[in-house]
Amino acid sequence: MEKLVKASKNSNISLHKKNLVYSIRKDKNIVQSSIESGIKLPYSCRSGVCGTCKARLISGEVSKNNSINHVLTQEDKNENIFLACQENAVSDSIEIEVLSPLPIQSNLYKDMTPKKIFAEVIIARQISPIVKEIGISISKNIKFNYQAGMNMEFVIPGIEPNREYSIIDSPNKNGFPINGILRFLIACHKNSKASNHIKKAIKVGDIITLYGPFGNFCLPKQNKPILALSAGTGISPILSLLQSKLKRKSNKNIMLVSSFRDRNEVLLMDEMQKLDLSNNIFSFKITLTREKPKRESRFLYGRIPNILQKIYSNLNGHNILIAGSPQFVQDCTTKVMLLGAKRNYIFSDSFNYKI
Repeated sequence: MEKLVKASKNSNISLHKKNLVYSIRKDKNIVQSSIESGIKLPYSCRSGVCGTCKARLISGEVSKNNSINHVLTQEDKNENIFLACQENAVSDSIEIEVLSPLPIQSNLYKDMTPKKIFAEVIIARQISPIVKEIGISISKNIKFNYQAGMNMEFVIPGIEPNREYSIIDSPNKNGFPINGILRFLIACHKNSKASNHIKKAIKVGDIITLYGPFGNFCLPKQNKPILALSAGTGISPILSLLQSKLKRKSNKNIMLVSSFRDRNEVLLMDEMQKLDLSNNIFSFKITLTREKPKRESRFLYGRIPNILQKIYSNLNGHNILIAGSPQFVQDCTTKVMLLGAKRNYIFSDSFNYKI
């Protein structure tokens, strides 16, 4: 009688040419399981939209059965390229080649293994026609650390997948929320079950569940001038990163250009003004995309890709930060490269507003 071999629940994953081997779970996608193992792979949206997590399968088997893979071309599929945020390991060992730069691995990141936290809502206010600000209180007894630019999932019963929202403020030097508060900007779209629930149901005093932190949108190591571009609630991770950068000693200029549809939807302008007044190297501009130009106005008018050349003629030698929808990130990336920015110095965070 043949012995039944118990199937392994884990797979050993090797990153091609990276000298990095570790174990992941087979019942979760490769990005998620790697995060839980304390390894940071390239990723951004975690919903199969942006393509940051593209990887090539060198050996072994992955599931390759997820329908959310529209960002993959037929040529990609022919070359065994898949989305690591959508596929699970199937075989007991796999080797993959990540196609985006591998984030720096650190022991600090291992202390940021995602966890469920229960927190009290202490801010719940509508700050624009479509955006609600949510603030939660983190107990001092909870070991919770994060880096600027990261996000948290809101766990809402009956609504899947969990929707992630970027943390507005950078942490203190120990990685803990300043004053024990995490703030988020929630864009409320009528087709989004998650954001509509948050808009209508979440109130001050509620206890809600969050899961995280996630994300590898981080400050570049190179000490170069920074141009930061954001659209809508993309200001959240951008502002967090710039706050963190300005806490460090630097003599390189930082310019923030934020895009909103009209002045009723402008977000966190007071925060930008505070940074401007307290830091000689920081300045910001706001552009409105759906408002008629006025002569006496501090605002610019038009989409960032269309007006950027009026601000910069040459971006060679700059670090570029971009946050917004996948289309915004793509259009801005194309534009800054036309103005001389180098692909290796462009860092982006894209997300789907309507999940």
